[in-house]
Amino acid sequence: MAQEIQGKVGYQGTPADGNLADLRLARELALVVGDGQGRYYEKSSRGQSFIASTAAAGIAHGSALTATGALMLANPLGSGKNLSINRLVFGAVSGTLGVGQLWWCVGANPAALPAETTAATRQCCLLNNTNSGDIAKAYSGVSLTTVPVVVRPSPIGYEGVVVATAETSFVPPQIEEVSGELVVPPGFFVAVEGLGTAGTSPLVVLAISYDVISP
Repeated sequence: MAQEIQGKVGYQGTPADGNLADLRLARELALVVGDGQGRYYEKSSRGQSFIASTAAAGIAHGSALTATGALMLANPLGSGKNLSINRLVFGAVSGTLGVGQLWWCVGANPAALPAETTAATRQCCLLNNTNSGDIAKAYSGVSLTTVPVVVRPSPIGYEGVVVATAETSFVPPQIEEVSGELVVPPGFFVAVEGLGTAGTSPLVVLAISYDVISP
């Protein structure tokens, strides 16, 4: 059965949560659906978005699949939540990078997850929030005992250059918009690992932003 839906031309307001409100129409009666805030504002402002990062000193990007990934994000078994991946950020710190590509990999959680260490940190995107509501565990250079399998390559690659202050050696930070394509259910972890040549003492920094969502 069809129902008529009406809106109000030019309507703007800031109703409180739980209240009914009119849809907003433009003068040509098109429904206005533009972003009211930044893309990630809604969940970030409600304390549902988080960032897992490697330590600022960096870590080797790796050259083969191992159980000790550069950055790993685990969803503990029985958490009752999904981890929806938003973005991956990559930056070079020092050394000579290998030649290769970052890959998204997935593995099953071991029976008991190891304790987190300062090699990886988690932070709520609502910056005055103390990570309340986050159920994830972040690891960098810590073995999860289970070697993951590849899911797909990230568009982020590294070019085998020496990281230095000279403009010819500059490696710009890179960002991949995952936009919820990858979802980590309870009992699994996602890992970012480099596949390629090892380089010479390379150190990079990585960060994964994600939402904690009820399935």
